[in-house]
Amino acid sequence: MRPALRDTRVLTLAALLAALAVPGAVVTPAALAQVAETPPAAEPQAPPRPRSAIVGNVVIGADGSRAASIFDAGNDFAGIAGINQEAGSLNSQANAVALAVATQDGSLAFAMVGAQPAAISGNRVTDGGAAQSNSMTNAFNGSSGLVQVNQTSGMLNAQTNIAAIAFGGSGGAITLTDEALMLAAPPPTDNEVSMAEATRPRTNVLENSFSDFSGVAQVNQTTGNLNRVTNVVTFTGASFR
Repeated sequence: MRPALRDTRVLTLAALLAALAVPGAVVTPAALAQVAETPPAAEPQAPPRPRSAIVGNVVIGADGSRAASIFDAGNDFAGIAGINQEAGSLNSQANAVALAVATQDGSLAFAMVGAQPAAISGNRVTDGGAAQSNSMTNAFNGSSGLVQVNQTSGMLNAQTNIAAIAFGGSGGAITLTDEALMLAAPPPTDNEVSMAEATRPRTNVLENSFSDFSGVAQVNQTTGNLNRVTNVVTFTGASFR
C-alpha cells in the first residue's frame, strides 16, 4: 500500500536532510514574537534596488553553433547539486538555497532565502542566427536531494533557481522568500534585437533524466536572447508523533 501524499513528502524531505547532514538553525516562537512586535519604520522605505543587472550591453553574435550539454552525470547522487552552464554571452545564472532543521522538541525551524532575478534593460543584440542547443541526457537517475540546473546557449539571459526548505519539530516550520526583492527587478525594457535572415534550429532537450528521483529538482533551459526565467520552491514539514 502506497503512503499518503503528505507522508510521502515528509519522508522525502527527511531523507534529503539526513543525506545532507546539515545542522539547522533553531528559532524559538518567543524570538519570532519579538521580531513581530518590532514597530514599523516612521516613513515608508523605497523598494530595494536590483542586486544584479544586465544593462547597456552591445553584443554581436556570430553564425555557427553553440551548445550546453550534461550527459551521464549525477546518477545515484545524494545531497545538493548546483550547476550553471552557459555557451553564450553575458548571461546571468544563480542558484540560491536555504535549509533549516529544528532538532529540539517544541522548537520551530525557520528558513529564508533572498535572491533576485537580474534586471535586463538598454541592451542591443545582433543575433547572427547561430544554432543553439541545451541538453540534459541520462542525468540524475536514481538520485535524491536538491538539484538546481541552469543551461543557456543564448545571449543576455537571466536564470534563477530559489529553494527554501524548513523541517521542524512539534513547534512547526516557516519558510520565506524575499518577494520584495523579486518584485524590485522590473520586466525587461528598452532592449533591441536584430535577427539574421536565416536562423538555425534552437532546441532544449531533457531526456532520460530524473527517473526514480526523490526530492526537489529545478531546471532552466534557455535559448535565444534577453529571456528571464525563475523557479521558486518553498517547502515546510514537521514531525508527527
